[in-house]
Amino acid sequence: MLFCSFNYKTFVRSRTNYILAVCTIFLNVIILLVNIYIIRNGFRPFEGGLNFSIVLMISNVFIFPAVATFFKTLRSKFIMLALNILGMVVAVLGAFLAFLLMTIQC
Repeated sequence: MLFCSFNYKTFVRSRTNYILAVCTIFLNVIILLVNIYIIRNGFRPFEGGLNFSIVLMISNVFIFPAVATFFKTLRSKFIMLALNILGMVVAVLGAFLAFLLMTIQC
């Protein structure tokens, strides 16, 4: 009965939250830099630069639940896990979009 007080599901959920949060923060930093590059170079609205900038800003919203994962009270909540999974999916799609914006020249 050594492991009676240990809650394995909570431990795995918090560890998964940490991994997803770190990956989401890393991808969002890249997306934020690309977004600053788009705004700074002054893409015109008809070129699609500002439209993509808005999409990338929506992707950057998921940095807040990723940072909130590191607070002790929110560490093992299921809603944080769901938001981090959703944020990871959106961040991967945003990073792909950012890569396309940086490499494809029309």
